[in-house]
Parts: sequence; structure tokens; C-alpha cells
Amino acid sequence: MIYIRNIFQQDLRNGKQIAFPKKPSNFFFNFDYNLPDLDRNIRFTFIDIDENSVNFTHNNTVINTRLYAASSEARIDSQLKVFLQNTLNATINDLIIFSKSGRNNYEFRFISKSDADYNAYNLLLSNNHEIILNEGIIENVSDSLGFNKIYFGAPGTGKSYRITEDLKSVADDFQKRVTFHPEFDNASFVGGYKPATDVNGDVKYEFAPQIFTDIYVAACNDPDHHYYLIIEEINRGNCAEIFGELFQLLDRDPKYKVTPSNDLIGYLDKSITVNTFYNEGKMLLPDNLSILATMNTSDQSLFPMDSAFKRRWEWKYIPINYDKDISKNKSAEFKIKISDDIFIDWILFIQNINKIIRKNRHLGMDKCIGNYFVKPNDNGVIELDKFIYKVIFYLWNDVFKDEPTDSIFKDKTYEDFFPIIGKGEELVKSIFIDLKLIEEPTPKTEES
Repeated sequence: MIYIRNIFQQDLRNGKQIAFPKKPSNFFFNFDYNLPDLDRNIRFTFIDIDENSVNFTHNNTVINTRLYAASSEARIDSQLKVFLQNTLNATINDLIIFSKSGRNNYEFRFISKSDADYNAYNLLLSNNHEIILNEGIIENVSDSLGFNKIYFGAPGTGKSYRITEDLKSVADDFQKRVTFHPEFDNASFVGGYKPATDVNGDVKYEFAPQIFTDIYVAACNDPDHHYYLIIEEINRGNCAEIFGELFQLLDRDPKYKVTPSNDLIGYLDKSITVNTFYNEGKMLLPDNLSILATMNTSDQSLFPMDSAFKRRWEWKYIPINYDKDISKNKSAEFKIKISDDIFIDWILFIQNINKIIRKNRHLGMDKCIGNYFVKPNDNGVIELDKFIYKVIFYLWNDVFKDEPTDSIFKDKTYEDFFPIIGKGEELVKSIFIDLKLIEEPTPKTEES
């Protein structure tokens, strides 16, 4: 479980202590200020594993403090506040991410508004000041009980690939995959009545199950195998509409059984033979059915998820991998081909272009380019035409088009890259020179 919160104005105000309202106090700190619980000594450990971070020197700093009841909230003594202000230079709306390491021991990360990860975590708040989430702690998903988990990060970081790797020991028969999009609805996900022709040629209406119902029935009837529903691009669809009344199933709590529509009840009554998780028109998610999803942080404006939906999922952040060791990062072997004699390391390109993107407060990590943003050929080479059509177009249309100050295109437009042979090649070279990936050619001088 993790607890993410903005730093409020009152957190930094003189004479005030950091306070926690009812939900984090009760559910995260297991402290009831209404009783009130007795004062408790707790320990916070600051975590920063990025060696390039300005705060890395403070990694593993331990802060001992006291949690106590105060009227309508729980509070802690000033030690954490002093560390945030004087050591980390915290300001309003920076983020703190707390996680448990023991009953009275907690770890926390500090994410300033200028950090690359800020937008990704701030997205989870959905304009709220705080949120409690289940953190992804399951490493080998094929051996676990049922759970809901979202893999999120910048475009091209390999979220789908990570799910595929996590499920590589699971046979295809026990996996189903679907992609959400703006037109996807509950009937597309669960099912509904559709016309069908019988053997006599007569048209009648029958319930036509869709992917969720199919895998639900399969998991209920086959408790000896674990099933996985994979949802690609989950936030490109309207989750509230798509899940409908089945939303409550995500709690996985036997106290909260869901009564679906009569249409679905009629189909499940005929189809389910093992009644452990479905009985007398009441549904629970089977323990042998897990739901995995991917989410691009750059797509956050499509259908924002509300906090009630988010907190029913575990979360796994997939960062961009800049490791140049091919054994640890397959994309480290990719090359961009500019011409027959000029090849550029893909890793160096995304590293340098992402530095520019991350520094722009209007862009940030959401717009960065991930390791697998573009697929190379079988030899690991990204041909120039594919690079221009996919990468350059994305950078022009989605990243720098409205950011002329930081634009790598200067006074050029996307049209200027055509024809690719000749103009496109020269403009890509020019961009790579500015990114310090190739050296600027030495001007030719006339021999005397």
C-alpha cells in the first residue's frame, strides 16, 4: 500500500505540523484519532536511489518522530517537516510518496514539481490532494491469487512487453487481450442481446457474451487454472461506462457481491457449472482470474479515472530504461540509420531528446519517448523513413508543435522533411548535431 499526497500550504506554515485526515490516518497508519489511540513513536526513512539526484546524498536518512491525535486529524511532530523544508527544499504541491516497511516504520520518496516522474504520479491524484493505492508487490504473477494491476508510464516504455514477460509461463488458452478505445462500451466488454439466425433460418435475439463474460465463465468453471484478462490502453476508454455495475467486483471482497443485469444473469445461470464465485445471480471475481492493464500517462486527457476506480488496482510504474547493457536492456542494441555510413545509438537519442522534453514544465515525463516507441527491423535497425514517419512526426505533432521556445525544429515544419532522401536526411542530421549525437562537419576551405 502506498499513500501519495501533495504538500499543502499548511504543511510548510510556521507553527503548523504535518497532519493526516481520517482515511490515511485509519487505513495507512492504522491510527484512529477519534478514540483516540495513544501517541505512537514512528520512523520515516527517506529513499532516493537515483545517483544523479541532488537528494541522493540524503538517501536512507532516518527521521524519528511521534504520531498523535489532535482534534479532527492525526499529526506528527516537526522532524519530518523540518527535513522537507530545510534539506529537500520542498514547496507547495510537491509530492510525498509513503510506503510501509513495518507497523511503525515507513519509507518515503520526495517528488518535486521539476522531477521527471512528477506528472506520472500527479496523474494518479486526479485533482485530489491525496490518494491511497495498493502498490504492485507481486513479482511472479503466474503464481499469485487474483488481483488487478495497472502498468503505467510514458509511451513506448514496454508496458505490454512487461505483461507478456510476466505471463510467459502461462499458456495462451488462459489469456485474453482487449484494447479500450473511446467507442468501446459495456456491451462490447460484457455482452448484450444481438440478432442470430437459427437452423430454420428464423431470426431471434440471443445474449452474445464478450471478452469479460467469456473469461469470467471460463475461470469460474475451471478453478484449477489461473486466467488473465489483459486490457491495453485502459484510460483510452470510459471505464465507468465500460465496467458499469461490474465496477464493484474489483474490490474482490466477498461482502460486496454484485447483482448484474437480468440479461447477464440469464446467460451465467446457463453457463456456469461451478458455483463458488457465482451463485443465485450474485457475482464475485474468481480468485483464479486476474486483470492486468496498461496505461500511457500521455493519454491522461481522454477519460480521467476517478479515485474510487484507481484505488481498486495495484500500480506498477514502468520507467524508461537508459541502461546500455544489452543483457539488461534489449533496446540498447537498436540503431537509427541516417545513411549508409551514419548510424546513431537509439538509447543515446532518447536519452538526449528526453532531457529536453523533461526540462519543459508543459511537457515533462508524459511526452518522453520510451525504449520501444518504434520497432526496428530484424537487425535492430530503425530505417530513416520509419524514424521520420513515426518519431519525427510524434515530436513535431504531439511534443514541440506548441512549444516553439524549446523546439528542436527551429523554423522548420514536418513538411520540410520531404522528400526523405535529401531534405529529410539533412534535417535529421541537423537535429542530431544539435543533440550532440554527431559532430558538425568541418567547413571545406579552398586550397591556395
